[in-house]
Amino acid sequence: MKAANLEGCESMTTWLEGIETGAGQGIGQGNALALAQRGAPVIAADLTRPNETVAKIGPSAYAFQLDVTQEESWRSVSLKYRDVGTGRYS
Repeated sequence: MKAANLEGCESMTTWLEGIETGAGQGIGQGNALALAQRGAPVIAADLTRPNETVAKIGPSAYAFQLDVTQEESWRSVSLKYRDVGTGRYS
């Protein structure tokens, strides 16, 4: 999987933090890898936990199961995200 082209966006990782949905494969995985390559912490989410993506990134990434069509799924990931944090703002 080739990472997304974020050329010239290196400075955005000084404030960027969030959840990459669809991170198990394709564009979502490419985006997650590109963000990690630029130093951003990555919260990788997909219908099944994107463990392979997180393994490629290393300790700065977390894998969560998320069904973006379900409000309760978002709530659950939000609470888990708050629990793990990424160290950026703690």
